[in-house]
Amino acid sequence: MQLVTNVLQEKKVFMDKSYIFLKSPIGSGGEANIYTVRIRPELVAKVYHQPHGNYARKLAFMVANPPVDPLASSERVSIAWATELVTDLGLVVGFLMPKLDTSKAKPIFQSFYSS
Repeated sequence: MQLVTNVLQEKKVFMDKSYIFLKSPIGSGGEANIYTVRIRPELVAKVYHQPHGNYARKLAFMVANPPVDPLASSERVSIAWATELVTDLGLVVGFLMPKLDTSKAKPIFQSFYSS
């Protein structure tokens, strides 16, 4: 799949009836890249390398059924959950989610097995 690219080599995808531009990937995995969103720095976009129909159904369900974030009252985000779908030519190619501040994060095993 080829996303439309502008002259600055940013990815251009459709979200919520408007185009968004994604900066360079900040992370990459086996099934997707994670991008910062140029106009919404509090968000990141997960864009799948090879999206297919099963993603659309699963992601639509996730967007419609977010979990309760236990830190929401403190205006902090602790759960990176799909908040909006990202599409390209009508195909769901990924989703937006809150960008987590990982500067003080530590691997989960350290929480359970600290000395």
